[in-house]
Amino acid sequence: MIYFRIAVCEKFPDCCLVFKYIFFNVLHHLGRINETYDHINRKGVYFTKFMSYSTQSLHAIIFVSSATENFGGDKLLELLQPLRENRQLKNLTSLVVYANGNALSLIEGEREVVEKEYEMLKSYPAHHDLIKLYDKPIVHRYFENYSLAFKSIGNPSLKAIDDFNTGENKDYWDECLSLTDDQIIKIITDFIKNNS
Repeated sequence: MIYFRIAVCEKFPDCCLVFKYIFFNVLHHLGRINETYDHINRKGVYFTKFMSYSTQSLHAIIFVSSATENFGGDKLLELLQPLRENRQLKNLTSLVVYANGNALSLIEGEREVVEKEYEMLKSYPAHHDLIKLYDKPIVHRYFENYSLAFKSIGNPSLKAIDDFNTGENKDYWDECLSLTDDQIIKIITDFIKNNS
């Protein structure tokens, strides 16, 4: 695996974004790419970017479902922790956005592993009525630092277990949601709008 390091300039962040876009797409035509990063702050704060060229195919599935009950924070933690440990072992990364008893789930990783995880989740007892919204290859992980990231919408009582509540994690979440041209991000933002 070959790693590329791109430093984001404080004075010209937009130029660096353009360079990153061109560089990323050149590598994309050569093969599959995994991209890992913190995030770019549009105000010009310095962040280090990493890209890696890889022959491993990445895949994502997004689905929505309804919770079987109105889970509180303690119960959600009880449900999330074993899933996190299991997905870490499988090299999966994922996101759950929870709003008004409905959940949007994103799973990222090798295609076969992602598909097996989705099949397992069809019989997971904490939710029902799964509807698949996205099932395609991806060129990078969106939540690579999280085996299972949790985001709560409209429920202050779940603030303590929200992974994007404060600091750089909140900045990263806000930055993700600003990428309105990205199909996966649009699915996430549409779910939030429809359940807020």
